[in-house]
Amino acid sequence: MKKNFITSLLVSLVMLIGCFAIPMSASAADDKTTTTVEYLDDGSYIVTTLTVPDIYTRSTKSTNKTATYYENDGSAVWAYTLYASFTYDGKTSKCTSVSDSYVIYDDSWYMSSHSCKKDGNLASGTITMKKKVLGVVVDTITKPVYISCNQYGNIV
Repeated sequence: MKKNFITSLLVSLVMLIGCFAIPMSASAADDKTTTTVEYLDDGSYIVTTLTVPDIYTRSTKSTNKTATYYENDGSAVWAYTLYASFTYDGKTSKCTSVSDSYVIYDDSWYMSSHSCKKDGNLASGTITMKKKVLGVVVDTITKPVYISCNQYGNIV
């Protein structure tokens, strides 16, 4: 009788703990993404994806926005990512940190310049990429990227 009671108690405790268990990490599947496509005159295009982790905090948000350039045949050429963190309190918001990075998939392209900055509740970055053929620059693309956060923590 005593053994059955202890077993029942242990099973009940395990079930109770399972009901209140909180996941300790978020997966990429939980992220919220917004994608836009910008078509260029030559048939190439830039896909820009804003990723906002679906992690609920009361006063901070971190996010990133990636612009990927594709040639008209659909092959990815390069990508530029802007990372930003914000604080907010329901009255104001502020960008607290910003950084950027890039990756090149096609060796005929190279990074000419890139920079990022924060100003109030806005993070901004710009990259200029150039394409060389036989040592001659034949194409230049400058892509600005912006991320902002309102006083309620909504990222746009």
